[in-house]
Amino acid sequence: MAVDKGNGWLLHCGDAYYFKDEIRTDKSIPLAHKLFRHLAHCDYRGAMHQIDRIHEVWGKNGDVLNIIASHDQFEYMDLFGRAVD
Repeated sequence: MAVDKGNGWLLHCGDAYYFKDEIRTDKSIPLAHKLFRHLAHCDYRGAMHQIDRIHEVWGKNGDVLNIIASHDQFEYMDLFGRAVD
């Protein structure tokens, strides 16, 4: 889901990724995250396709786009300046 913040967009990616490192544009995902993703998903290819789609959107719109996922409390704190309630 994307929300217009007035000064840019917020893309909520739900469960598409678990850690911000998974969507870093340089794609140097830490080995532990790769292993976790293999264990956490029965459809690894589908999960990686979603990651690729996020990379594409972020790469084209990174100057006006913030991205957040359901599981990363640190992203929430960075964007909203407080912990998840």
